Amino acid sequence: MAMTIMLNVPAMPGRVRAAIDVLESQIQYFERLVLDLLEIFEAEHGPVHEQVAATLHNLANEALQLERHADALRFANRALAIHRELGDDGEDPILAWIFVARARRGLADHDAAMAAWHEAIALRHATTPDDDDAIGWAELETGITANRAGRHAVAREHMARALEHYGRSGGQTRPRERARAELEAAMLSTDPDAAAAHLRRAWQQLGEVHEIGDAARRLEVISTWSDLGGPAFVPWSAIGGDQPPLGTSR
Repeated sequence: MAMTIMLNVPAMPGRVRAAIDVLESQIQYFERLVLDLLEIFEAEHGPVHEQVAATLHNLANEALQLERHADALRFANRALAIHRELGDDGEDPILAWIFVARARRGLADHDAAMAAWHEAIALRHATTPDDDDAIGWAELETGITANRAGRHAVAREHMARALEHYGRSGGQTRPRERARAELEAAMLSTDPDAAAAHLRRAWQQLGEVHEIGDAARRLEVISTWSDLGGPAFVPWSAIGGDQPPLGTSR
């Protein structure tokens, strides 16, 4: 059964509205194709098959991108049930656990999200080297979930482990991802000097701007510095050099 996708966009010029309409149409078309594939695979292989689980992963991921968390959870739970039934004969269920965790977090079901992230972390430790940055990413996401749940001490523990694993990864971690962990750690820190050090490392990680995402993350560093108090917290020169961000003082 196809689902209706609505993008919540306020009144806007006609050309922009037309572009949004085209996007909605394309998303719905893609979803229908994947749902058709799901029916084909279920008819060909039965409901318990790796190809069916993989298709459900795709649907869960697409739903998460559109913030349709209930749909994402439904698809991810179906995939997880397949992985459980296949057991050792099937593929690693870590993607399903990650999608469950992200969907639960989107639904503000933080305890269930944390439980799912812990499953994902355990699987990462069991299946990847200890210096793999995928472990750091799972720790980072778990820390973000704990922070949203108001469990700040737990969040700080996971963030510290994320940064520890990123430090072991030998430079394979994307600077933007490492900077995100440093920013989260800065916001969680109870020590102003440690928070400033996290911000400084985040800025240094980004280095020269090569992609739009790097520029956006740099703006997040400035925004986080401002949220922490701006110049009253620490001079910008202690974070990112002599030139202060626009609209601020040193």
